[in-house]
Amino acid sequence: MNKTEIEKAKKLVKNLPSNLKLIDDRNFIFDKSECENFKATFNFDISDQNFPLAISILVHENAEQVFRLLKSIYQPQNIYCIHIDKKSNKNFHAAIRSLVKCLDNVFISTKTENIVYGGFSRLQADINCLRDLLTLKDFVGDNKHENLMNKKLVEWKYAFNLVGTEFPLRTNSELIKIIKIYNGSNEIELVKIDSFLERVEYEWIEDNRSNSIFKTNVKKKEPPHGYKIYKGYSGYLISKAFAKYAIFDQRAQDFLKWTRNTYSPDEIFWSTLHFNSKFFSSHGLKYDPMVEKYDSLIKYTGWYGEKNDCNGVYRHGICVFSIEDLPELISRPHFVANKFLIHEDPIAYQCIEE
Repeated sequence: MNKTEIEKAKKLVKNLPSNLKLIDDRNFIFDKSECENFKATFNFDISDQNFPLAISILVHENAEQVFRLLKSIYQPQNIYCIHIDKKSNKNFHAAIRSLVKCLDNVFISTKTENIVYGGFSRLQADINCLRDLLTLKDFVGDNKHENLMNKKLVEWKYAFNLVGTEFPLRTNSELIKIIKIYNGSNEIELVKIDSFLERVEYEWIEDNRSNSIFKTNVKKKEPPHGYKIYKGYSGYLISKAFAKYAIFDQRAQDFLKWTRNTYSPDEIFWSTLHFNSKFFSSHGLKYDPMVEKYDSLIKYTGWYGEKNDCNGVYRHGICVFSIEDLPELISRPHFVANKFLIHEDPIAYQCIEE
């Protein structure tokens, strides 16, 4: 990227008013009669029609950013599930409902959660979307749920999850080329669990009123079925066979129930299922128990305290990328970058879109 242009962009961002306002969510509420105009703003190259993907997106605010994210990843052969946080404001809910009315392969999850950071509700939201994506055939034909009325059935091959503050670093076509090499295997992170043990050794309580999670002094029982706990992150890229195992296998469901009162179970559920290959081996994983860390390509996150340069600001210990971070970001091999916030650096978001 051109360093001179980056310096110009930095000055522009610096001179933006501190009370810069986003486009109000109400501006993204529109009637279904306007759908053709809305779809005309999508600019995509139809590629890899014979390799459809299932994508879940967890969102809670900023309809503009959600619209722009969807436009960047949209392909008509894919299927998209959007989970809206229950506590999001009514205009945001209405805006996202306007969006999905226009697209027959985008729907809102049939069950939604009041998401608490670090709580089980975060994992449950992902589970809700993945379950919907796996059971569409049970709903679409008979229109049993209003969220799935007039939605098409897609026989997808792989699934991955996003949140509204993330942005892809790979095109759909590039991602498909990589997935085909995987040939049924998954892309799931593994990190050393040593410093995170209290998350799974004690029971935690999720409190919707305070929107927080509290540690108790109650020791947890051992995980069911002899599952060994592995720590990763919330992102995944998984085959349909593995998705079915995670959602329908009784052992996996027993383990899901066990994680309910742990801290950030979204960071242990997928990794534990993946690396306990004695329960599911179709992904061909030959895991060496001596390996304590496996760096996944699924997502790049600028964690506070790790060896990375963050030129933006930190939110929940995660770097919000700025225009200065883009040259390093686009050189990374990862599929997705987290996180971007339009109101922090609108120019960075526009540049990463282009």
